[in-house]
Amino acid sequence: MLDKKAAIGIVIGALAVTSGSYLLIQSVASSRTQEIYETSLIGKSGDSITQLDTSNPTNPIKVIYSNFTIPYSIFNAKMLGITVDTHAKILLISIKTSGAGNLTMVIPRALIDARFGTQDDKFSVLADGQEVDYQESKTNISRTLTVSFQNGIQQIQVKEPILPNRTHVANTNFSVSYNITNGKVLGLKGDTQSLSFIISIQTAGDGVLTITIPRGLIDSRIGSQDDRFFVLVDGQEATFQEIHTSSVDRTLSIPFKQGDQEIEVIGAGY
Repeated sequence: MLDKKAAIGIVIGALAVTSGSYLLIQSVASSRTQEIYETSLIGKSGDSITQLDTSNPTNPIKVIYSNFTIPYSIFNAKMLGITVDTHAKILLISIKTSGAGNLTMVIPRALIDARFGTQDDKFSVLADGQEVDYQESKTNISRTLTVSFQNGIQQIQVKEPILPNRTHVANTNFSVSYNITNGKVLGLKGDTQSLSFIISIQTAGDGVLTITIPRGLIDSRIGSQDDRFFVLVDGQEATFQEIHTSSVDRTLSIPFKQGDQEIEVIGAGY
């Protein structure tokens, strides 16, 4: 922890952000610079200064389209840039690999976070569109993620869940987020070769299933343009709305009737 009095003598710049400030600190004994994120707004927390533990991820990078900087460390790759899509609540991290490696980054909760009510939820992390696991440590102001990647990976996405429930899709490496009214999701089964997956439900009345589908699981496209999915409810073509679209997933809202048992979503590729 940096002593506040010592910091006063070596601070050479600061950037105020919504949830804190970044102090650019230069060592008195050398020319090496390091950026430290502090939790308090300038002039708002009196004499109390709290810092993130950046003992491992010490390279700061500015997040494009935001006022935030993320400390990071990376092995067997070069960091090319980080962009945030605040509407879709996604971090897009571009890298150039030289082998299998890992990326560790300290993400301020004020930039993006994954919450279900008052509890922390899991982020959805994808490497070139494929969902991957990650390790995490966290504080009340940040979440530190370590993501492993294979050689050749070009982009890592970290995204907030937009729906409260999540379940694994059988026969795939994917999970989907969903919400359902007047019903219960019993299970999901995917068939990536036929570009479809089936959702088994139990109904308690007429309702709506809202589900976020990773593009890596199934997609529906004509060339480089999105096309409509084909949706069946108990084998009958059903109307639906696509309520959200991002570079990594698509969210559908599908009505059903009491007694319906199966919803099938079918994609296409041309």
